[in-house]
Amino acid sequence: MTKKEIIDFSKKIVKKYGKNYYRATSLFPKKVREAVYVYYAWMRIADECVDGELSHFEAEQKLTAWEQDWNNSVSAGEHVSIHEYMSELFLHYSVPPQYAEGFLFAMKQDLFKKRYNTYEELEKYMHGSAVVVGLTMLCFFGLHRQDLIPGATKLGQAMQLANFLRDIREDYDDLGRIYLPQEDMARFGLSDNDIANHVLSDNFKKLMQFEIARCRELYAQAWPAIEKLPWRVKFPIRIATRNYEGVLSEIEKSDYDIWSTRHALPKRKKILIIIKSLFV
Repeated sequence: MTKKEIIDFSKKIVKKYGKNYYRATSLFPKKVREAVYVYYAWMRIADECVDGELSHFEAEQKLTAWEQDWNNSVSAGEHVSIHEYMSELFLHYSVPPQYAEGFLFAMKQDLFKKRYNTYEELEKYMHGSAVVVGLTMLCFFGLHRQDLIPGATKLGQAMQLANFLRDIREDYDDLGRIYLPQEDMARFGLSDNDIANHVLSDNFKKLMQFEIARCRELYAQAWPAIEKLPWRVKFPIRIATRNYEGVLSEIEKSDYDIWSTRHALPKRKKILIIIKSLFV
């Protein structure tokens, strides 16, 4: 494939699987936008190896082959694979190779690990599944600075945790996973059976309140770093952050009923977020 074909292919994947992400990232400068599209597609393909309809053995084999192809990739002119193009982007933007390694390790972890005993254990998973994504984006922006890395870390954790809270039902029913820390569930008197049976009890609501408060604190810690970014980067990240954070409010409005529907922001609120993000 040519690089343009890879960009077009990647853009279609972003539009299909991450509509809100696509809208926000479409506001980045062209070169950064194209790099982000390819990076998203590269991650999505690896994620589909794990979360698709393959057997465990087939998923492991496919992900291993994907990782080997990545490890063997080098920049190779205009006609390249997505691995070779990603390798070129990593070199061009000075992305530390351990960021890709961390992401692939998290994908492999999803093949065999279905529970997390503590929040600290979950944080280690989120480092690979989300934090390194934000850190790679800083490289694409030319802003991989020590004063921004802690904020990008908190933002990645916040967005990932918000996704976990929204997707509790799907993660368990479709994949057998529970990302809620087991110690948090025990603290509120809940077990895996409560998740399996979609129980909307007072204890479950208290657990959701606890996790949402944790998530909001992560967002609060991330905002100072967001506001340090230049306008062309800050504006779309403000939008993406508020869209993700807004899902928490939708969960609260439903009295924490994440069993009946997969919560999302209505279009009207998304428009209001765009307007607000122009100014503050």
